[in-house]
Amino acid sequence: MYQATTALEDSTVLLSSSKAKELGVGAGDTVVLIGRRRAASYGIVQIASKKKAKFTSCTLSANLAANLRLRQDDKVKVVPLTKTKESDDDEGNRSGDLVLLDNDKPIKVTAVTFSPIEDSLVALESNEGGDELTDEEIKERFIDPYLTTDGAMIKQGHALKLRDENGKALDFMVSFVELKGSAAKSEKEGRYLGSKSNTGH
Repeated sequence: MYQATTALEDSTVLLSSSKAKELGVGAGDTVVLIGRRRAASYGIVQIASKKKAKFTSCTLSANLAANLRLRQDDKVKVVPLTKTKESDDDEGNRSGDLVLLDNDKPIKVTAVTFSPIEDSLVALESNEGGDELTDEEIKERFIDPYLTTDGAMIKQGHALKLRDENGKALDFMVSFVELKGSAAKSEKEGRYLGSKSNTGH
């Protein structure tokens, strides 16, 4: 596991070349990652160099691992999106996070809200002298730098630990997302999202 600094890094699953070949995926492909207790999220494949691949066949960011409820050295199931329709016997009976498997590709996001977690915000403000942080300062220090790359995968309900340029941390919950064409989406579909197209705090 590693600490991500951008949304794209948080969305990346680093696979060994042998594991990628076994799954039939390449760099840039989107997969569904399934962790403990049926927690799932999208991931974007990157292929590890042979040197790194000696030690692991799958590496995730700390944020993504936490949202999949994974602990160090836990196994994660990686399912290529192109194979979900033809290979999953539970099609039509999926619930919770596993409805991600029903999509051929992630849905575009038009807006997303990051809500600071109160305990984390209070601790940060106390550490910095007790002055309240404005929404604009939080956005500039933590959210804008994190959302520097298009194509990142973000999911409603995810908890994220973000850091500013000085390494100070603030915990957020992705509390709301708006999907492209959301008026035509069901409530169940609207809880999940894929690649970021335009975001805000």
